[in-house]
Amino acid sequence: MTCRRNAGMPPREIAGRRAPSQRPCRRLSEWRARGALSDGLRESTQARHPACTLFHVTSCTAASLHPQVPLHPAGGTEGTSVRRWDFISTRRRARRQLVWREPRETNEELLSFFSSCRNGDVRAFAVTIEDEALSLGTWKPPHKSWEEDYDPVVLPMLKPKQPSYILYRLDSQAHGGYEWVLISWSPDDSPVRQKMLYASTKATLKKEFGAAQIKDEIFGTVQDDVSLDGLHRHRKSASAPVPLTAREEEINEIKKQEVGVDISVDTKHQTMAGISFPLVPNALQAIKNFTTGNLQYVQLKIDMSAEEIKLESTAESLAVSGLSSRVPDSAARYHLYRFDHNYEGDFFHSVLFIYSMPGYACPIKERMLYSSSKNPVIDLLENGLNLVIAKKLEIGEGSELTEEYLLDEIHPKQNLHRPKFAKPKGPANRGAKRLTKAPKDGEGNP
Repeated sequence: MTCRRNAGMPPREIAGRRAPSQRPCRRLSEWRARGALSDGLRESTQARHPACTLFHVTSCTAASLHPQVPLHPAGGTEGTSVRRWDFISTRRRARRQLVWREPRETNEELLSFFSSCRNGDVRAFAVTIEDEALSLGTWKPPHKSWEEDYDPVVLPMLKPKQPSYILYRLDSQAHGGYEWVLISWSPDDSPVRQKMLYASTKATLKKEFGAAQIKDEIFGTVQDDVSLDGLHRHRKSASAPVPLTAREEEINEIKKQEVGVDISVDTKHQTMAGISFPLVPNALQAIKNFTTGNLQYVQLKIDMSAEEIKLESTAESLAVSGLSSRVPDSAARYHLYRFDHNYEGDFFHSVLFIYSMPGYACPIKERMLYSSSKNPVIDLLENGLNLVIAKKLEIGEGSELTEEYLLDEIHPKQNLHRPKFAKPKGPANRGAKRLTKAPKDGEGNP
């Protein structure tokens, strides 16, 4: 080793040359005392001390560092110059690549097994890494349902101190094939090199097998994590809502209670929260019979003293002409009616929710209760009992419920030819038009 001033000289001359007035660089002396250099130390040292660099080493030093390097007869190495740090850094770089490099190929046997295991004859199989390649381990055929086969099949495949992958087939199908569960088994007491190698190879396995067929992925370090109970816990946690902080929950609660500020023709502003009254059992059963088609008409009323919704009357069959007679003239009611009709060659079973309120014939308290309870009742019918309501109507008298009125509400007519805007005529007597005369020549001029 020498300073930059000796650059270009043969190694033998450099080894034997030293002027009395020249002292060897202290940096080079430190490097020579250590006997090894890493790439990071070399780069950082050159950055701090650019006047020093590394040059050829003598034949004895090169031979002692790497005995397999052929030496030049003149004393140097054959071909390019050999540097001491080259051997050290090469060995260290090789060790790093051995740890971090993931397998670049998949075993041919495993690839052919991927094609044959999708017909339903394989319940589960293990995949290991051997000779830097993904290889097929043990596999098991199906015997019972996937839940009954899970623990007896998966748990015996888990080896202590040895990571592995396990692909378990479910009985459900999607995307033209069976769905699978990818289990990544990595015990805590397994070697760190194996953990890192299996963690970096997971993406390669999913790509080779087909990520679209993998429904769930679970990772476990103990058997309880990858058991059937562990899979159920994983699915439950995955389907759970995202955890929120106390501040986020408070903001969501405020947003639910806020009233919209948008204004349009159909805007309805909330002034009072709805009042929800429970349904008595016979009323609930009548609505279920209406949902299944056993009843065509159901009438509900609010018992203000008991604060509950009761059943008033039902009908298995009711024509439109007889619907108006069911609406009372002095009390409010909720009505459910299935309107069976033909329209443009198609037959429809349209469910109508009718809220009848005979104006000022009812007390104020009754009008307020029925109006406030309407939305909770509709929400219970649509979301609680899965009843699809085609139209919601509000009427004041039963005579409004005619067949033409119901057809216009369910199938509104569309006017395809809108008339153009016609400019309105002006008033009849606007007086004579004002005439402005042009000024004569010379007027207004000095």
